[in-house]
Amino acid sequence: MSTFNALYARHYDLMYAGKTYAEEAAYALRALHESGITTGRLFSVGAGTLNYELLLAQEGFDITGIDLSPSMVELGQQKLSEAGITSVHLAVGDMRSIEEPAEKFDAAVVLFNVISYCSTKEELVQVFFGLAQSVRAGGIVVLDCWNGDAVRNSPPESRWKKFSKDTIDLYRLTEVVAQDGPAVSLSIELLEISDGVLTDRSTEVHAVRGWDRTELHELAAEAGLELLHESLFPEWETPVDTTRWALGAVWQKKS
Repeated sequence: MSTFNALYARHYDLMYAGKTYAEEAAYALRALHESGITTGRLFSVGAGTLNYELLLAQEGFDITGIDLSPSMVELGQQKLSEAGITSVHLAVGDMRSIEEPAEKFDAAVVLFNVISYCSTKEELVQVFFGLAQSVRAGGIVVLDCWNGDAVRNSPPESRWKKFSKDTIDLYRLTEVVAQDGPAVSLSIELLEISDGVLTDRSTEVHAVRGWDRTELHELAAEAGLELLHESLFPEWETPVDTTRWALGAVWQKKS
């Protein structure tokens, strides 16, 4: 079953309006600056509706993004068109089959737990090799993901949440349908109600997983990426905590 389809994409920004995008983009920006990258070209994987990318573009970067969902890409492109932004480009693309670009990027960012949608080590290896061949020597890769140990220690729970905008109420029901260690399958049902009438509904199954730090860094090293920094995302100075899911890491492509 595919994910981030039309209804989910249409209300994506509503559901995540409270997310700390600015703080998380600042994490990536600090990684870039500490690596001497203050301008240039960025490659964004899982760019979606461009909430990080528009913030980074304000800092003077040119950005090329890909996302697997055509619905998300359509909405992202609509944002660019309405704002007249030409420094950000977005297209449909699969992170597991990244093509080597004609001109290498200065850095790549993979934010909002995108790599947790890799279900196997083989898929993650494909992603790391694709990222490594996309950035120049000395360039960096910045990402966040679920910490596998934290997912084991504090498993996800079924829950529901209501979102409202104008005359629309959106109910999101998330059910944990399976869990095997750090791997989790979530059934997410959305109910759209407009003026008290059910107008749309959908169900998607999101298969996601946490990654243990050792395997994460070993697989990155296989692709020629050297660990520069690791912390509790998006807190740059806070060590990784096995009771909290968010893990941030920065790697540099070896010369």
